[in-house]
Amino acid sequence: GPVWMYEFHHVSKNDPRPKWRGGALFDDIALVFGQKMKNTADRFELDENDKGVQDMILNAVRDFARTGDPTPVSEPDGWKWPRYQGDTQPYLKIRTPKET
Repeated sequence: GPVWMYEFHHVSKNDPRPKWRGGALFDDIALVFGQKMKNTADRFELDENDKGVQDMILNAVRDFARTGDPTPVSEPDGWKWPRYQGDTQPYLKIRTPKET
């Protein structure tokens, strides 16, 4: 079946961990399932950029569940998550702002 791939690069301004580390494994999971998925020391208040990335991820998950495509139509700001293909290997880089 079809495949979509992404890399998570978003780092919140409110994240207490060092910024040089970039987006870490499972940081995206906390935006989908909430801060309680993180260790207590790593929790922080989401700012507007974080909430925008969170909305983008939740909309893609919802659309994938409904249609089998995370962006069945282009989003209002014009982005579309490209389907992964072995020859060109397009994928979504999730950060602020979004980039493919």
